[in-house]
Amino acid sequence: MKKILLIGLCQASFILLFAQKDGDEAVISKLKEEGMKNSQVMDHAFYLTDVSGPRLTASPGFMNAAKWAKSKLESWGLKNAQIESWGDFGKGWQQERCYIAMTKPYYVPFIGQSKAWTGSTPGKGIMNAEVLLIKAKDSAELMQYAGKLKGKIVLVWSNDTIRPTFKADATRYTDEELDKMAKAEPRQAGQRGNRPQGNPDAMNAFRARQAFTRVLNNLYLQEKPALVLSTSRGNEGTIFVLLKHRQMLFCR
Repeated sequence: MKKILLIGLCQASFILLFAQKDGDEAVISKLKEEGMKNSQVMDHAFYLTDVSGPRLTASPGFMNAAKWAKSKLESWGLKNAQIESWGDFGKGWQQERCYIAMTKPYYVPFIGQSKAWTGSTPGKGIMNAEVLLIKAKDSAELMQYAGKLKGKIVLVWSNDTIRPTFKADATRYTDEELDKMAKAEPRQAGQRGNRPQGNPDAMNAFRARQAFTRVLNNLYLQEKPALVLSTSRGNEGTIFVLLKHRQMLFCR
């Protein structure tokens, strides 16, 4: 199956500047004017994001963005602009409709988002399925739920504490903070992301969480629950969606 190679779109002006002792003020002024007054970067970003929408590999949104990029390059006079295939990928995916709400014992809407490449929920009407809450501290305790997930709405217990936010989302670093960042030592070899390094207890806890996730995902794949609801690490209406199987994400 031929798939599509994402065309990176950029607008650039190539100007050859000959070395001069004092520089060419006219050329410098022209560069400043183009950058400050004639930039089309935000227009292009608007078409690639807001107009095309989500652009997962092989999705309709991806194709819309790729075709727009090709037509834009051609409008600039680029010859033989093409959308190239790069090999097999698998299935594309797009979201047709996503809505989640509790209907009993009373109605409550939730902020939710289906995770990419998840399957559809059973049927087209309101889902009427038993809700199963998984409360397990480790992968061994998870096994008590084996054989009980098929066709059910599954939630996993979380001990997270919801706290109000009083700090602004954006802050400006002080001169002292910037100086401290500039003097920071490089990360040691072998350190990766937020994984704990050099702390045996932290490493053991990390491995336990990884094992828990593997066992839980295997249960989902084997027993095929109707729906899995998981909490997001965002709050106050912001959610972050990861790539999983048939799951939906809702805001705490």
